[in-house]
Amino acid sequence: MFLKDGNNRGAPLFVFAWRSVMRAKSRNAFIIGTIGVMGVFSIFTSAIFEGKNAGLARAIISTHVGDYQLLAKGFHEGKTPHQVESLTASLKETLRKYDYSPELLIDTSVLHPNGATGLKLLGVDHDLHERVFPLRIRPLKDLEIVIGKRFAQKLSLNVGDSFTVTYQDRHRAILTEAFVVSGIFHGFGPAFEEEHAFVSKRFLQRLMGLTESDPFHRIIIRTDAKALPPASSVAMDHLLLFDWRDLHPELSVLMSFNDGLMNFLLICMFLVALVSITTPVNILWEERGPELRTLFILGSTRSVLLKIGLFEALIVTLSSLCFTFVLFVPVYSLARYYGIDFTYLGEGRMIKDGIELSPIVYPVLTSQHVFIVALFNISVIFGANFWCLRKRLRSLSADS
Repeated sequence: MFLKDGNNRGAPLFVFAWRSVMRAKSRNAFIIGTIGVMGVFSIFTSAIFEGKNAGLARAIISTHVGDYQLLAKGFHEGKTPHQVESLTASLKETLRKYDYSPELLIDTSVLHPNGATGLKLLGVDHDLHERVFPLRIRPLKDLEIVIGKRFAQKLSLNVGDSFTVTYQDRHRAILTEAFVVSGIFHGFGPAFEEEHAFVSKRFLQRLMGLTESDPFHRIIIRTDAKALPPASSVAMDHLLLFDWRDLHPELSVLMSFNDGLMNFLLICMFLVALVSITTPVNILWEERGPELRTLFILGSTRSVLLKIGLFEALIVTLSSLCFTFVLFVPVYSLARYYGIDFTYLGEGRMIKDGIELSPIVYPVLTSQHVFIVALFNISVIFGANFWCLRKRLRSLSADS
């Protein structure tokens, strides 16, 4: 008989296990369905939170923040617009492998018949800035300015119109200057459009009365996601290096909260899955007590019966993984293509420091979460089968 130790080759035992699984179709179908739904729900939930964090990071980096920023110490500490640094040859060499843009930044007030409002003038080097944040505009001349769409709507400005800005020079004298609108940009978020405008860096340098060679307040650095930040060097010892998380700590805390909430939900789902899988498996082996007793009487050993349990767990596992895959792929594909709109939950458009956080979330699938969920389900199936089977075999040994 193939169920004895001398003839317990894999193929006959696998066939026996397959028939045993098919004899309890409804029970095993319930287990497979439970594992599939739990797996899809777990992976999809983690993908949503991962997508939400990815959207936050993308919004922060894309809203004129970059992956990293080099800031002049005086500007960062005192917000004094005339404390600038120079883009020296050694610093250029340090930043050579990155896409970077040195900028001047000055706060101004706009005087206009339609009202007075604040405005941040960004003096940019067109060629360098375009590699970091494409503006799709021609290089700016003196007294030309490119304003945001919302700022233009707020003051009813069009291309060719002029308006006056008030600013403070290095001697703290209040001065005015008239600009001509040469373009209107749309992007970076509505708050950024309303609060920022682009002018030539060289012109802004003269406007501020700066005499330094190629001055900047900050350097925007755009890198590949895997690239390391610029290394500390003599050229950077007097500068402050921040990444986008340092520049927006509140949003970084929100991302950490999302991670913690995701882990909490996954733990809860894993506990539910543990109970949902273990209970029917235990009942299944309890009902098969007479069958196991008969096999035991016919000469089957514990190792043979454990191998049968191994093959049954393997069949259920593979079936569960296939069902999870078939169920997950269309759901994830649709969500990834169209996104998930969370506006109905009250999470409308939120703007923080000029950064627009969209309520549309595009799930992001990570191999780490897939591996964790798959490993958990496999461990639960095999663990539940072996635990329940060993318990039944122990009782059979005691009876005999």
